[in-house]
Amino acid sequence: MTFVIWLKRSKALLPLGISFLFVLFLFRALDWKGAVKLFNPDISFPSVLLFVALVSTIVCMYGLRWNHLLGGALDTKSYMVAAVLCMGGNMILPARGGDILRVHYSHKVGHVSHAMAFGRLFIEKVIELITLVFVGALAVFTLSGTQASSNDYLLSAASISLATVTGAVLLIKFGNRLVVRWVHQAFKLLGLSERIERNLVHMIQDVGVRLTFALTLKPSLLTIMMWLMVYVPSYMLISHMVGVGLAYPEAMLVLFAAALGLMIPAAPSGVGTFHASVVTAFLFLGRSAEEGLLVGTAIHLFSFVAYVTPMALLSGFWFFKREAID
Repeated sequence: MTFVIWLKRSKALLPLGISFLFVLFLFRALDWKGAVKLFNPDISFPSVLLFVALVSTIVCMYGLRWNHLLGGALDTKSYMVAAVLCMGGNMILPARGGDILRVHYSHKVGHVSHAMAFGRLFIEKVIELITLVFVGALAVFTLSGTQASSNDYLLSAASISLATVTGAVLLIKFGNRLVVRWVHQAFKLLGLSERIERNLVHMIQDVGVRLTFALTLKPSLLTIMMWLMVYVPSYMLISHMVGVGLAYPEAMLVLFAAALGLMIPAAPSGVGTFHASVVTAFLFLGRSAEEGLLVGTAIHLFSFVAYVTPMALLSGFWFFKREAID
C-alpha cells in the first residue's frame, strides 16, 4: 500500500518537476532580454479575426473527428462542447485532464461506455502520432536543402516514433490476450483496483476489435487536413503577429517539434517542454534561439487564451444555470 501511495504521489509531482527543470534550463541558457527586443508586434483586427477563425475551425474539426470515432453518438452541439472541454482542459489540468473531461462528457451525453470512449481516445492518439510523423517527414523533405545533418536526425526520430507506435498498435490488435495478461499481472502486483482493471481490459479488447481501416480513414484525413491546412497557417500567423517570419515548411517543422514536446509529461499545457521544443526547432532551422523562445511563448499564450476562454465561459454558464435551478 505504501508503494502505491508513493507511486501516485510520484506521478503527480513528476510532470511539475520536469516543467520546472525545462523552465530553469531555458532561463539560464537563453537571452530572455534578447527575445523581448525581437518582439515587434503587428496585431491588427483582421489578423485577430483570422486567428479566431482558424481556432474555431480547429475546434470544429477536432469535435467532428471525435464524433466519428464514437460512431456518431453525439449531435453537433455536444461534440463541439466536448472539443472545447478537451482543448481547454488540457491547457489548465494536469495529465491531459481535458481528455478525461471529454470522455466523461461523452459518456453522460452520448451514453457511451467509459471503456469504449477510452478505447476511441487511444485510437485518436495513435492517429495523431502517425500524422505527426507524416508532418515531420514532410517538413524534413521540403527543407532538405538546409541543415542536412539536423534533418537526418529529425527523420531518424520520426522513423523511431513511427516504428514504436506501429509496434504498439500491432501488439494490441493481434496480441490482445497477451496484453490483457500483462495488465492483470501488473494490477495484481501493484494491488490496484479490480474495477479499474476491468475497465482497462474492456478498453484494450474494444481497441483490438475496432481498430480497423474503415474506422480510422476519415479521422486520419481530418487530422492531416487540420494539421496542414489550419494548424500550420495559425503558427505562421502568430509568428507574424509578434514580428517573426515563418515560411510554410518552417512552420511545419515547428509544429512537429512542438507536438513532440507536448508528449513529454509536464505541467498543464506543456509549460517548459513546449517552449524548449519550439526553440530546438528554430535551432535546427539555423535560426536564433531567441526567435524560437519568442514564437513559442506567443503560440502558448495565444492558444491558452483561445481554448481556455470558451471553456471558462461554458463552465460559468453551467454553474449559474445549476445555481438558478437549486
